[in-house]
Amino acid sequence: MERKLRIGIVSNCPVGGKTGLARNQKAILPLLYNTDKYELFFLAQGMSDNSTDFQRLPFKCEGVFKNFDQNRFNQDQAYQRIVSYGATAVEQFVLSNKLDCLVLSDDQWAFPNDFYLNTDWFKYMKKNILPIITADSLPLLPQIKEWAEKCENMSFWTNFAWKHLQKEDYNKFKHCKTVYGALKTSDFLPLSKQDRLNLRRSFNIADDEKIIMYLGRNQLRKIYGSHIKALAKFKKQNPNKKVKLLFHCSWSEQMGWPLDQIREQNGLAKEDILTTYYCQKCGHWHLQPFYGEGANCPICKSEKSMITAGVASSINEKDLNKIYNIADGSASIFTSGAFEFTNPESLLAGIPLACPNYSCGEDFCSQDFVYEIKGSLTFEHNTGFEKFVPDINSIVKFFEYIYDLPESKQKDITERGRKWAIEQFDAKNVVKKYENFFDSCEPINWEEFDKKRSEIKNVNASVEHKDSNDEFIAECYSKILGMSPSQEDDGRKYWNQFLSQPGDQNQLRNSMINSMREAGIQHNNKIAPKLSLEDILDKNDKERCLLVLKESLGDCIILTSLLPEIKKKYPLASIYIATDPKFFEVFDLNENVHKCIPWSAELENEMLVTGFASQKGLFNYFHNVGLTTQRSLNYLNSKYE
Repeated sequence: MERKLRIGIVSNCPVGGKTGLARNQKAILPLLYNTDKYELFFLAQGMSDNSTDFQRLPFKCEGVFKNFDQNRFNQDQAYQRIVSYGATAVEQFVLSNKLDCLVLSDDQWAFPNDFYLNTDWFKYMKKNILPIITADSLPLLPQIKEWAEKCENMSFWTNFAWKHLQKEDYNKFKHCKTVYGALKTSDFLPLSKQDRLNLRRSFNIADDEKIIMYLGRNQLRKIYGSHIKALAKFKKQNPNKKVKLLFHCSWSEQMGWPLDQIREQNGLAKEDILTTYYCQKCGHWHLQPFYGEGANCPICKSEKSMITAGVASSINEKDLNKIYNIADGSASIFTSGAFEFTNPESLLAGIPLACPNYSCGEDFCSQDFVYEIKGSLTFEHNTGFEKFVPDINSIVKFFEYIYDLPESKQKDITERGRKWAIEQFDAKNVVKKYENFFDSCEPINWEEFDKKRSEIKNVNASVEHKDSNDEFIAECYSKILGMSPSQEDDGRKYWNQFLSQPGDQNQLRNSMINSMREAGIQHNNKIAPKLSLEDILDKNDKERCLLVLKESLGDCIILTSLLPEIKKKYPLASIYIATDPKFFEVFDLNENVHKCIPWSAELENEMLVTGFASQKGLFNYFHNVGLTTQRSLNYLNSKYE
């Protein structure tokens, strides 16, 4: 019997939060698990191994806070971010669980190249990796293009990204595709007319009032203020038409919009905008105008427990569907978006939808039952991304459209919108794409990978300067890295381009050699971090002399002039030089040097390397050359003795 494929997923945890990424995982993971075809593993971004949320999952779930530099984490916000995304934990996650397939679902910057695309484990299992990236703005990041070019299974949450890539270079990006975010579509459906009226009346909403809602996180890219400004203009133009807004979001979101301030600036009353409150204690929820956070709960009587509904709210999908059904229209207006769950949810609940025809909105506006919010594009400060700016008049027209929408036309919109949304976004349909991919993958032979990875690279190897660049590159790969890449290998292509640039060929070639030596050292340190100094030294040395000089190029060159005298002084000793690997080439052909070894701080400890008391050292003679060239400049008026 064949073993189950071991599937790993890196994304937001499906329990404990309501981000779009988490909700997507919540929809697809039960279906994947219930196929009983796969063994699932999950790396939960932003969470630690001791999270109690993991106990609610029937498969192995790990946190990300491991294998990172704590001091750097405390001081570097950018490093904190990549650690939280799981960059430092993913290699262990893949190798320790011996995964066969890996799904990466987040923004592209959650997966930095140095921890993914450029690693040996990623290259080894690349055919079995499914990136599903939330690209949402033009121009597309160079990192997205690099991944799309090198990952044959590259996918996006919307058609927007791959369409623009293929427009740029069809042949290079024709393999890219869309894997939509998934919903359990049965959670959202239109309520009966009477149930809907009763629900509205329970919140004192008049039968002749129209409610325009926006459901989403209170982020700067979601333009809540446009609704407020449009309503103020609509009321001036239509003083006898009753329209209110409903914002389902946290009004106190950190870095979010100051919604109450914007309302006041536009001359609207508090009663013109409803919002969702929920109790943090008992879970009760209701709609009302915003009167601050921390109201007392009318049900469980808890004090200051009622707050506006953000991503941490306890409101479930069944109640969320009721909130949608209270509304008459849904205006999803954003500067850019990778999916926007409120779009398909509105259609599934039978609520006419409006959104911009940009980024993920392009897929929705391609359907004639979705109302297009007109606008223009502008440039975002700092990033230079193109972002949508809505035309307030277009939003006003949508409000008028909803107010005057005949019941028969709304029924038609509801039926066609629901049918399309189920076809595109139902979790059962989306998961089929995952299954088709997994079922096309062969199990990974990690024993073979471990065998290849365990080979120590010969970072001190001498390299012949072949006549042709291609022969020289092959020589470097073979001698230093123990590899024989094909002509089509990306690395080989890169070095051919590198050596073809204008400049001194010897310098270019030496620079390439140094880069390969450093790559080899990094490899050796990774696979054998406990490799002792004794393992590096030759066993048949009669005596050994260690010269320590970490840097620089000039000092290393000066040291070569001293080597004949040092060798004369220690004729039986093999001379070792501890320096930065990029300076190894200075001593490559020097007959007085036995071997160069990578510099490390402990090699500057004379008692450690030569021994003390009964502790025998590995070297008979020691000179810390850097002391007289870099730390205490006492060589300027003296000579070596």
